[in-house]
Amino acid sequence: MSVINKIAKAIIPNGLKKILWDFYYFFLIKYMPFRYRRLLKKLKKKEKIKIAFLIYLASSWKYDNLFRLLLRDSRFDPIIIICPINSYDSETMFSELNRAVDFFTRQNYPVISTWKEHSQGWMDIKEEIRPDIVFFSNPWAELCKPEYYIFNFLDRITCYAPYGFKSSHLYEAIFNKPFQNLLWTIFYETEMHKEMAYRYARNKGVNGLVTGYPGMDNLLDESYKPGFPWKIKDKSYRRIIWAPHHSIMGKSDSNVGFSTFLEYSGFMLRMAEEFRDRIQISFKPHPLLRPKMNNHPDWGREKTDIYFGQWESMTNTQVDESNYIDLFLTSDALINDGESFMVEYLYTKKPAMFLVADEDVTDRFNEFGKQAFEHLYQGRCEKDIYSFINEVVIGGNDYLGEERIKFFETLVRPPHNKLASENIYNYIKAAVSL
Repeated sequence: MSVINKIAKAIIPNGLKKILWDFYYFFLIKYMPFRYRRLLKKLKKKEKIKIAFLIYLASSWKYDNLFRLLLRDSRFDPIIIICPINSYDSETMFSELNRAVDFFTRQNYPVISTWKEHSQGWMDIKEEIRPDIVFFSNPWAELCKPEYYIFNFLDRITCYAPYGFKSSHLYEAIFNKPFQNLLWTIFYETEMHKEMAYRYARNKGVNGLVTGYPGMDNLLDESYKPGFPWKIKDKSYRRIIWAPHHSIMGKSDSNVGFSTFLEYSGFMLRMAEEFRDRIQISFKPHPLLRPKMNNHPDWGREKTDIYFGQWESMTNTQVDESNYIDLFLTSDALINDGESFMVEYLYTKKPAMFLVADEDVTDRFNEFGKQAFEHLYQGRCEKDIYSFINEVVIGGNDYLGEERIKFFETLVRPPHNKLASENIYNYIKAAVSL
């Protein structure tokens, strides 16, 4: 922080700071569309356009198909840049940073870490990479360093596609933060999301474009051949994903309180044991669940490590903490309590159960989330989960299947008979073409 900024922070009253910020924010919202037009005009004349994808977690990588399209186009020079999660402790932050670098290296993608080992410092992306277009993978200011957030890239073309299907009632956080209002383009999942942006965003969602959700493109791409990530290769076993949300501190946690993990953590292990000859279960926790378990008064790091170890060691269970496309495609069912997975799994056309934390849970969904919820099996107790596993998954009685697939085809499938990534790619290519 400069000396002038330090002095200003010390002597300017908070009330005046808010007035100055509101004025500056209003100015930016009005000014940025004009600035983006000028930036695009320059890019139209540029022979090679560098596109930087700022990524924090390998599991939140939703741009795979788009990245491949850009790699194949000689006009573009895409690169993946791994950024730190600022809210993690140092050990977890570097662990996730290295995990992400390893993941993209295995994909043979051009990837670089922002951590510079030789100088023990962080990369200046604007100075060292000089991107023309920046794709963000996460909208949360509190999770990243300021130098990797949108305010440092207001002189670049900026884009974002949500890392998860937004189904919660957090309208301000989803649609009306400075991040969403100042982007060049935000690529929305459905027409309903675009309509919500119009109602809740300060800029009326004028920078929003409905393209579909790129994170699930491989589930619609008939040419994609998934690997088989399951421990047991015998395909007669039914394969179930259990994906608990991270909000284990209740309704105050992330303002959603969807998690039922504390209630069913032991029961799900017992289900794996009881049905050990007929099912296998992938424990697929939200990336933030383990750090929260480490800090939870009833868990802690040692108990958490033991619990994860149980899922890794049983003959018909496993832990999956990275990318999950192949896991989805080769699974038979999902049990979860998170707002995004309950929609993402619709792409598989397979049955899913949403575990209900309390009877007010629908009040914490937005309009789209409420409709998606109605097309899922709903679990309110252990008996419901048992019946879902035994009757729907093993027994094959998917009585909600027809209406669930109709909902997907009507409201969720990407527009223009194309994959979401194709819609985004075509839009960008047109924007920078003469």
